[in-house]
Amino acid sequence: MRFVLGIGLALMLVLTTASRAGAHPHVWVTVETTLLFDTQKAVTGLKQRWTFDEMYSVYSLEGLDKNHDGVFDASSLKALAEENMTSLKDYKYFTEITVDGLALELAPPVEYSAERDAKKILHLTFTLPLKTPLTARQRELKVQVYDPEFYIALVFAEGKAIQLPAAAAAICKTSLEAPTGDATTAKTWGAAYAATAIVACGQ
Repeated sequence: MRFVLGIGLALMLVLTTASRAGAHPHVWVTVETTLLFDTQKAVTGLKQRWTFDEMYSVYSLEGLDKNHDGVFDASSLKALAEENMTSLKDYKYFTEITVDGLALELAPPVEYSAERDAKKILHLTFTLPLKTPLTARQRELKVQVYDPEFYIALVFAEGKAIQLPAAAAAICKTSLEAPTGDATTAKTWGAAYAATAIVACGQ
């Protein structure tokens, strides 16, 4: 339950102790996102890779190396990923996809995994399908990944905020809109500091 404890503790503190006026991040996550399409060029979901900060990576993995050899077995990492997906379910995985101002409904995550790299950094990879595929032609999609209360800072990776498969790249263009930083106009504290990845598709 180590990973759930970490995320769960962060969320609990957000809901019970952090005021909007004093909210600031305690965990940092770099997010890489790939928009997924089917053969008909309809959007079917998105794949994300989260890279956690060094301190949180150490904390989350503490106690999982049973024989202290620096190697984390596949079963432990699988459990870590499963528990993380469970803990984030009620928060919609901090992910929002909108079209014309309306949020698209996401299905439960699939193909999720956790890994520790050579620098001892924790990565979480998962796919969030759309409940209903969306025709991309003549559409503009907006993707935000954020903790509403800004206890966890999720930032798009430079140059990898939103990636497209080759077939979709032929009809869609991507851009990144900087956060406003204005909590008085944003719907939540975290949204004020969330960048927006935009995918505009033509014919």
